[in-house]
Amino acid sequence: MPPQSVEVMAAEQPGLWKKVGTVVPTQPTKYEPNRVEAAALNKGGKFRYWKISVAPVTKLPKWHSGKGENGWIMVDEVFFYPPQASR
Repeated sequence: MPPQSVEVMAAEQPGLWKKVGTVVPTQPTKYEPNRVEAAALNKGGKFRYWKISVAPVTKLPKWHSGKGENGWIMVDEVFFYPPQASR
């Protein structure tokens, strides 16, 4: 199951967080093949510090084998790409 939401905060200095964006993935309505889905945010600015908050599904749906249980979040990798230069 994808997360309920992903919130990204960034800062130039510790503690001065600015919300960069929120991604709310579409939740499946039945079993589907596993997939990798990018949560892309295209926000300008130079930031040194990043905070990513991921909210799992609070209750798995009735069609899921773990119905009623809390969802899990597993993160393998997080990529940061520099902004594209203007042409």
